[in-house]
Amino acid sequence: MNGTGIWVFNRELGVSESMEQTLNLSLQDENTATKFPITIKWNRLSEEEFAAHQKKVEEDKAAMLVRVEKMKQEQAEKAAKAALLPPNPMNEFQKKNAMRQLNNSIWHAVKSQLFYLTVAGPSRLAKADMDLATKVGLLRAHDHKDVKAQAEKLWAKWEKSFDEYASDEQKAAVAAALDPTAAKPAEKEMAAENPFEEVVPDDGKGKRVWADSTGRFKIEAEFMKLEGSLVLLKTADGKTIRIPKTRLCEADQKLIDTLVKEPVTK
Repeated sequence: MNGTGIWVFNRELGVSESMEQTLNLSLQDENTATKFPITIKWNRLSEEEFAAHQKKVEEDKAAMLVRVEKMKQEQAEKAAKAALLPPNPMNEFQKKNAMRQLNNSIWHAVKSQLFYLTVAGPSRLAKADMDLATKVGLLRAHDHKDVKAQAEKLWAKWEKSFDEYASDEQKAAVAAALDPTAAKPAEKEMAAENPFEEVVPDDGKGKRVWADSTGRFKIEAEFMKLEGSLVLLKTADGKTIRIPKTRLCEADQKLIDTLVKEPVTK
C-alpha cells in the first residue's frame, strides 16, 4: 500500500487539525493484480461544532430515556389490565400430567413436579384449576419434609388464586390437612345429634368405605392386598387404586394389619 497525503498538526493545542490521504492498496494473486483506491479525509471539529455535537448527544439520550419510560408505563398499564381479567385455565393435558405426578407414591417424583410448577407454572390459576391448587395445598402436610417445603413455595405463588376461586369444601380440605384435629363444631354437633347412626362391626370383607388420614377424602372399594407399603384397593368399576398405607386413617391402617394376618377370602 502506498500513497500521498497531508497531515496538519496544531502545535499550540497539541492535537491533529486535519488529514487527507489518497492511498492505493494492491493485491497480487498469481497472474492477477488488483488495486483498491482508498481516500481518508477528516477535520477536527471546531469548538462550536463540538458543542453542537455534545448537545445532540444529550438530546438523543434524553429522548431515549423518555421512550424507555413510556414503554415501561405501557407495560405496567398492560399488566394492570391483564390482572383484572380472569386467568386462562391450564392446558388440560398438562394439568392431568401434573396431577398424575403429584399423586405419585415416590416422594422425589412429587417434589420434582412441584419444583417444575414453581418455576414454569402459571403465576395465577383459573377457577377450573382449583383441583390442582387443592392438591398442592394438601401436599403441604406431606410426610416428607422436602415435599412439604417445595409445596409451600408453590403455595405462596398460588395462594391468592386459591383464596379467590376455591370452593368452601376445597378450602376446608386444605385446612383440615394442615390441622387434622380441628374439626368443624357444626359437624361435631350434627354427629352428636344424629339419632339414626348405626354401629356395624367392620371386618373389612367386601366393599367398604376407606378414608384418608385427614378424614376429608373417602372411597368405596374392596381390599385386595398389601404390596410393601402400598395398599391395593379395587373400586366398583374395576379400577385398582394404590395408596400408601400411612395415608389411610388410623382405623383403616389397623384393619389392614388384621386383614394381612388373616387374608380376606375372595
